Amino acid sequence: VRESKKNVVTFEYACAVGAACKINPEDIPVALMFYHELGVVLFYPHIEGLRDKVIVSPKWFVDCLGKVLTLPENKDCEHLQLWKLLREKGILVQPLYVAAWKNCESVEPEEIMKLLVNFHLAAEVKTNEYHDSSAKQFF
Repeated sequence: VRESKKNVVTFEYACAVGAACKINPEDIPVALMFYHELGVVLFYPHIEGLRDKVIVSPKWFVDCLGKVLTLPENKDCEHLQLWKLLREKGILVQPLYVAAWKNCESVEPEEIMKLLVNFHLAAEVKTNEYHDSSAKQFF
């Protein structure tokens, strides 16, 4: 799988690799959880949107997460006000995380947020800090 140079593969692809390695189909989720616990892959079958994906490069995924925390502080930043809201009040607004994570191959920004909420690293909130009330906000 690593030879394919992909950071994320589908569960179906992981099953095909498992079959090629003579792993019984019903044992593949167990094998993936074993490798997940070792830190070799990330596999979250209990999280909507991520259950059909296997992240084969945990470092790549951590780097993706870090993109929202390391946005440049400059006056030309398209989302400067949202960045300030995150830095000063700890509120992450949907347009900011969508922009930061838009290029995270095969993992959508909303799926990343579901993962953060699942691990209690973020919580959805409603505040008056951002003018667009339809945009999701997380603390």
